Amino acid sequence: MAKIIGKIPFRPLAVPLLSMMAIAFWTAPAQAYVDPGSGSMFLQLLVAAVAGGLWTLKTYWQRLKGFFTRSRPTERDGDQAPQKKD
Repeated sequence: MAKIIGKIPFRPLAVPLLSMMAIAFWTAPAQAYVDPGSGSMFLQLLVAAVAGGLWTLKTYWQRLKGFFTRSRPTERDGDQAPQKKD
């Protein structure tokens, strides 16, 4: 066994991945259930995540749109447009 392990190159993510696989495959089945309160909490978490994601997209979309559509002052607005230097 030591000869086989010595030939496998060490990878930092290999140890946690193998540990998670060992826990997932070699654990005893749990005697548990999911009650309605847990289901509604999961649904609330899902709705909040979608709402937060949409709000974030809206905020960044407005910033991006504002960056490209900034208007320059005109004489009609009462401001004078900046003069070009020759």
